[in-house]
Amino acid sequence: MPGESPFAREWRACLQAHYMYVVRVQDQVAEPTLRVVMRDIGFSDAELGELYIRATAHVDDLPPDFTPDPAVFAAVGVPEPVVKPEATPPPEPESEAEVFTDEEPSAELDETADDPADDPPPDPDAPVQLSLF
Repeated sequence: MPGESPFAREWRACLQAHYMYVVRVQDQVAEPTLRVVMRDIGFSDAELGELYIRATAHVDDLPPDFTPDPAVFAAVGVPEPVVKPEATPPPEPESEAEVFTDEEPSAELDETADDPADDPPPDPDAPVQLSLF
């Protein structure tokens, strides 16, 4: 578009990504003000609804206590997603022996190999890594 900033598309993409992040983390303070800014620069309610749905489409990206806003789904015309109950975790092993059933202990394991008393003293002339901060 003539007269448009060369960075307008990147700014819109940045706002889209930020809005999707704000929705995922359920930031109730930032979301309303971000919606106002996005509407002011030309995002429609349908576009914001689509971004909301895209942000919540991948359950793996959401926090465990996330609850979707049914009003957004109704406004866009998409049925509200069904929230599946969490799967039950696998049972804990009864003993440590059950955890390592496929592995046999190594006969070459030296129990004194990690003893710091056996380490030689540090060389004072050796190079030292300096910290940047």
